[in-house]
Amino acid sequence: MCPGLDTVVAPLPEVADPDGSAFGPVSVGERAGGTVEEEYLRVLGRPEQLAAWRETRSYVAEVTA
Repeated sequence: MCPGLDTVVAPLPEVADPDGSAFGPVSVGERAGGTVEEEYLRVLGRPEQLAAWRETRSYVAEVTA
């Protein structure tokens, strides 16, 4: 199971730098930027399909015959 994109994650104290981590908490969605899905859509998808994915809305292509 993967956490939701709105889940906030932070470095574990056990593995953080002793002087404090240089990385603050981020959401899973922020961390997932540039994922395989986005790269796939950027290369093979339609521009409006990529825009819909970034805006987390549905996209249905028109049927052409």
